[in-house]
Amino acid sequence: AIGLLLKMAYLHPDGIPKDLFSREEWAHVGALKRHSLVRDSASGGVSIHALTQDVVRELPGLEKSEGDALRGVLRALEARMDGFDSDLPATYGVGRVYAPHVKAAVRHVIQGGTRLAAEDEVLESVCHRTAIFLADVAWSLQEAIALYQQSLNITIKVLG
Repeated sequence: AIGLLLKMAYLHPDGIPKDLFSREEWAHVGALKRHSLVRDSASGGVSIHALTQDVVRELPGLEKSEGDALRGVLRALEARMDGFDSDLPATYGVGRVYAPHVKAAVRHVIQGGTRLAAEDEVLESVCHRTAIFLADVAWSLQEAIALYQQSLNITIKVLG
């Protein structure tokens, strides 16, 4: 259950979708609910208190698990955001569901200074795709520019 809780600590606290996790991981949600660490959300997923997220991220001895959790979250978010296409309005819901979680995960990468060298392409992809959603659909231009900049910085670093 700690692995699931750690992954949730890097997402937006509200409306965490079930499909970001494996079936085996999601099986631990019941235990987290019993201990009042998460609760059902109106969107069908779960929510976690932001303070709980802070405490989980600061737990000692989880440094290696922390990187694995963040990588897993970014990969899952990239896979979901691949379903968004700015030319297909039927896919706009994808961006609405996952963009808050992308922004939260990216914020933790940037603020925490987490090095994800092997995952830079995943981080670049999810930043770019979410920036497109924010610019073209949500009209949240400042947030879009920040993610475009992050995507560009990664591309420059990768290409040299």
